[in-house]
Amino acid sequence: MDWLAKYVEWSSVVCESPLIFHRWVGLWLASNAIQRRVWVPLHGEPIYCNLYIMLVGPSGRVQKSTVADHGVKLLDNLDVVVMQDRVTRAYLSSYLSEASARLGASCISIYAPELRTALNEMTIAEGIMEILTRAYDCPRKLEYRLKSGGVLSATDVWVSLLACSTPQWLTVGMSRDEVGGGFAGRIVMLYGDVPHQRLPYSPTLRPVGPCRGGQPTPGHAKTDRRNDSHGGRRSHMGQIPGGE
Repeated sequence: MDWLAKYVEWSSVVCESPLIFHRWVGLWLASNAIQRRVWVPLHGEPIYCNLYIMLVGPSGRVQKSTVADHGVKLLDNLDVVVMQDRVTRAYLSSYLSEASARLGASCISIYAPELRTALNEMTIAEGIMEILTRAYDCPRKLEYRLKSGGVLSATDVWVSLLACSTPQWLTVGMSRDEVGGGFAGRIVMLYGDVPHQRLPYSPTLRPVGPCRGGQPTPGHAKTDRRNDSHGGRRSHMGQIPGGE
């Protein structure tokens, strides 16, 4: 069984989300582990594995942010910078420029559990979609002009995005021009409205340790004791794939 299959098996134990959500969150995690270290040459230019992924589904039905949270927590074990919630063009540009000067590369992941928070009217008006569209191609050099007339410059850019949204927000949150301007065309939009399973409650997993050999550290699912008051019943979800 490969790493992605093991990740999907592990993540889907405690989450009702459609399996396609689990698979693409796993792919997004793999791209974060690789960043600019691997590329494919195409027409003389390197193509990197950064992904812009959006999980779309009805509110409260398919646990979009829950399945994403499970994956994002694993990045705590890697040297990956994750920017969450509201993202502004000025802050993103400033970080990329500072990282470039300090590290020689500008790599960052953006996680928006509620896309309407990250891309609100203010951030859209400031031009966040423009810089995300330009950063998607992982340019060798990216420049951002300040209102004061100065210029922020970043080299070896790599940006990935994981976002969650409802269909309703997509119809009102982005105009036709913003969608047609190229930003939406760079996003893998995944829609799901049917959970792959139904859980009477949400069992929890032990925190996953550092990744070793490209696979999550083995662990066990915790025994949930919330039903002890109802006849002493307990439920054990078994082991994470690869556990003892």
